[in-house]
Amino acid sequence: MTACTTTTGIDAPDRSPVGPWPADAGFCAVVRHFLTSCWPLIGDDDPARQLAYYEGYQAALLAAPADDLRGPGASEWRDELLAWVARCVTTYREQAS
Repeated sequence: MTACTTTTGIDAPDRSPVGPWPADAGFCAVVRHFLTSCWPLIGDDDPARQLAYYEGYQAALLAAPADDLRGPGASEWRDELLAWVARCVTTYREQAS
C-alpha cells in the first residue's frame, strides 16, 4: 500500500479553511471535498476567509482531472461550476480589498 499524497491546491495553505485532499483526486472528488468542508463558512461574513475558500476551490478544480465526469451534460456541468466559482472569487476579491 502506498502513502497518500495530499495537496491544498493553493499558494497559501495556512489561509485555507479547507483541509488537504488526495493529490490524485478527480473533479467529482474535489467537488465533494469542498462541499463537505464548507460548513464552517456558513454565516461567516469575513470576505478574506470566503475568498481563500473559493480561490482554493478554483485552483483545485482546475488542477483536477475530469476523467470521472461521465454522461450527458457532464462537460456543461463542469463548465458551469467553474464559471460560478470564478464569479465567487471575483465577488469576494472585490469585497476583501
